[in-house]
Amino acid sequence: QSLSFSWDGIAQASLSLADHPDVFTGTNGWFHRAMPEMRSGDPVPPPFYTIAVRLWNAGRIELLNEYTETVFVPQVVKVYWHPQVETRLRASIQSITNFPPVETIYGGCTALQASATLETLAVKVAAFFPTSVNISSSTA
Repeated sequence: QSLSFSWDGIAQASLSLADHPDVFTGTNGWFHRAMPEMRSGDPVPPPFYTIAVRLWNAGRIELLNEYTETVFVPQVVKVYWHPQVETRLRASIQSITNFPPVETIYGGCTALQASATLETLAVKVAAFFPTSVNISSSTA
């Protein structure tokens, strides 16, 4: 038996443009995410997709079972930092050895440097997502 996975991105229902219940709060104020207009049979605009998982027989001739689900792909990615992240960045890290001397692996930083690092990391995180995705960062 083998499994197959497909993501066709074709709309199964027609829906008009609407506001999503989720609210994005960014640097320029807040707004509801848009639920784009969809027409049945047309390609689905982000963020809605149908995912199908199919179970085939060994020769991939007979379909044994299939499961489909419509999923929401977020238009906004929120990056949450641990509440103690700045404290952890300021603390030094030393090697753990059974004999002296203990070596400093990371010397720590100032509160200002830690804050600047978090701002820089939020920008770097954005590099892993498409340009159409909004990145929001905050402390958890």
